[in-house]
Amino acid sequence: GIIGCYNNIANVYSDQGNYPEALKNYFTSLKMNEEDGNKKGEAMAYNNIGAVYYNQGNYADALKKYSDGLKIRIALGDKTGIATTYSNIGSVYSDLGNLIEALKNHELALKIREEIGDKAGIGDSYNNIGLINYNQASKEKNIETCKNKIEQSLENYFSALKMREAIGDKTGIAGSCYNIGNAFIRINKFAQAEVYLLNAIRLSTEIGYKQNLKGTYKALSDLDSAKGNYKGAYEYHKLHIAYRDSLDNEETRKKTIQSQMTFDFEKKEAIGAAEHKKELENQEALADEKSRKQKVIIVFVVFGLLLVLTFSGFIFRSLRITRKQKHIIELQKNVVEQQKQEVELQKNIVEEHQKEIIDSITYARRIQRSLLPTEKYIEKNMNRLRKI
Repeated sequence: GIIGCYNNIANVYSDQGNYPEALKNYFTSLKMNEEDGNKKGEAMAYNNIGAVYYNQGNYADALKKYSDGLKIRIALGDKTGIATTYSNIGSVYSDLGNLIEALKNHELALKIREEIGDKAGIGDSYNNIGLINYNQASKEKNIETCKNKIEQSLENYFSALKMREAIGDKTGIAGSCYNIGNAFIRINKFAQAEVYLLNAIRLSTEIGYKQNLKGTYKALSDLDSAKGNYKGAYEYHKLHIAYRDSLDNEETRKKTIQSQMTFDFEKKEAIGAAEHKKELENQEALADEKSRKQKVIIVFVVFGLLLVLTFSGFIFRSLRITRKQKHIIELQKNVVEQQKQEVELQKNIVEEHQKEIIDSITYARRIQRSLLPTEKYIEKNMNRLRKI
């Protein structure tokens, strides 16, 4: 709601020709829409800012703002907004003298508006196409062709006026009356021109439409000049100059530039703050990630140490068991060695005893042999006995 109020206040200032205040409020609206992420409102703010630049004759910035708004509206599929932006871009090209691009954009706008039944928009499109016809007439050297172009412009102007009267659009009606009066001057229909121009003055004064008053007083000055009423032309021209200067003076331009710079600075500041916040968040995220990694590393280190300690304990226990087993084996080996020695000793004793026995037997045998006769002796005696 606050955004809508800023936008409406800006609209009033714009119609009054107070462009610095209009821009100030439009930029506030734009900033709040950006903060809210309201793309539709953002596009509308760009369009309105572009319109202020257009009214000041700052066509380069006007085209830039219109283009920024158009991108958003195309992305949103906002047909009403797209048509409005095409129409505004067409008006810029028209004032720049690029009538082909101007007509192309106005026809695109009219086509979309007819599709969606936008009566106010259709009125604007007819009015803008009428302006193209009027400007084309200015470039025609052939009098008849020029007249035909003016007739075409009047046809479109009247179509626009009809639409605007149907919806009670006073600002639009005042603009149409100015355009119709201006066109009538070109084909020397001075009486009709005066009626519509004075009607434009009345409505524009009533609603405080300074931009239209500036143009209409210029048209009335041209009308009186064409009729030979130079005094009247001079008075109307002074009024035109007064409104022109009130709308576009050095102070106004300074304030306009200041509004743009303020917005740009605040936007950069907001972007800087957002980037700083993002940087802090990134740093915090990195710190958290680093802390998490450190915790993971500590856990792994502790787990590793526990594993090493457990493994060391297991190895130590295994070594103790191994040492104990080795000690037992050593003891068993000693016992075996002792037993072996005992067996060896027993063996030696047995062998010694066996040797003693054998020696005894051998000795006894020797004694026996020494006592007993020899076989030869026995055999000799046996032979002797046989003979006997």
